[in-house]
Amino acid sequence: MFGGATGYFVAGSSGITGIQTSGAPASLIGIGGNANHDTMDTSGKAVGLWPDGPCVSYKGGDGNNYAIFPHSENFRMTVADWESGASWTGLTNCYNSPRTAGEGQYANRIWIFGTYATGNTVYALGHMEWYQTRTTGDTDVDWGALDGWNGYAPAQRQVMSPTWLKSTDNGATWAIKTTGGDRPVLKPEPWATQSRDTYYGFRHPSNIMHEGGYYYAFLDFISLPGSTDLLDQGFCMVRTNDLESSTNWEYYNGSGWTANNRASYQGNLAAQQPHQFFGTSGWDPYTESPPTCRMAQALCWHVPTQQWLLFGFRSDVAGYFCFTRSATLADPQFESNGSTIISLGSGDSANNYIGARYISVFDDAATDQNLREIGNNPICVTTLADRTGFEYNRLTISVSA
Repeated sequence: MFGGATGYFVAGSSGITGIQTSGAPASLIGIGGNANHDTMDTSGKAVGLWPDGPCVSYKGGDGNNYAIFPHSENFRMTVADWESGASWTGLTNCYNSPRTAGEGQYANRIWIFGTYATGNTVYALGHMEWYQTRTTGDTDVDWGALDGWNGYAPAQRQVMSPTWLKSTDNGATWAIKTTGGDRPVLKPEPWATQSRDTYYGFRHPSNIMHEGGYYYAFLDFISLPGSTDLLDQGFCMVRTNDLESSTNWEYYNGSGWTANNRASYQGNLAAQQPHQFFGTSGWDPYTESPPTCRMAQALCWHVPTQQWLLFGFRSDVAGYFCFTRSATLADPQFESNGSTIISLGSGDSANNYIGARYISVFDDAATDQNLREIGNNPICVTTLADRTGFEYNRLTISVSA
């Protein structure tokens, strides 16, 4: 399935003795000079080719490798060599957001994040943002507040939800459900319920992976508990037995799985509350970086030790770049197994993995369409902090003999 894997699963242990990066990330591909980059809408905000998410990677049914640059205007390229941006060709605009103003339509600005490819069909979970405040000519948000802890003024009223998408042509074009209420996998409480000056919801979907009869994904889970702008945060799990449907997803409740009540909402003050893995309370998104909600960015099946590895970062511990693990997704053990900081090779920096630097881990030698069956030397692609491209290095996963 992949190249370069060594080591064996040790019963009763993780089998992994450590993970280390190969060193300072190398430049992969930049788009700063591309005419599609830094396009402005009528209110002067950047849209277009603006990598604002992970490098979305998969193999199409045509045998080609593809990379998607996520933003409200999503672009796709064909990849011949994952370590050589010069081999990436055919830049095309594959999906533009509907920018539907109504909150209950769940179709404002949509980033393609988590994918699952099977044949020529690719399913995805999109990161959808809806904004309570708009100005004349404003197709974006007053988005300085999105990275408020980087020094911008807190003014954002934003609600986020994971949106179903589908492509039947290897990701060249995408479509969402035609009915507004059928579009989100989870439905966050409406902004008007509490009307607070902050943002919340379910964001940044991971890639999708299959175990048993279900397809699983992870989401940042940011919840507004009430009476304050401070947030509860962590990550949550969702699953479905039918990727063709957006309405039959379940969420993990801490001890089992609960069907999403489509007539209700999830999170905040709602009755339905997904379990918040590694959850903490009292988070101020405008003065603090995310403590643990960004731990669930890239889900991989580690073939040598036969377990799931979940890569991301946490800002509440030194080192940031981390992984957690579980033998199964149906009965997840991520919290009981804890998280482990990944060692950084010479020239690497913890800042390469936090903030706007989204993480994608996959095995470029894999033959599975989703490239997430990894050996001991997968590639790690990160998004540049200024959102002008991707860089990469290798991970070395050490396993016990």
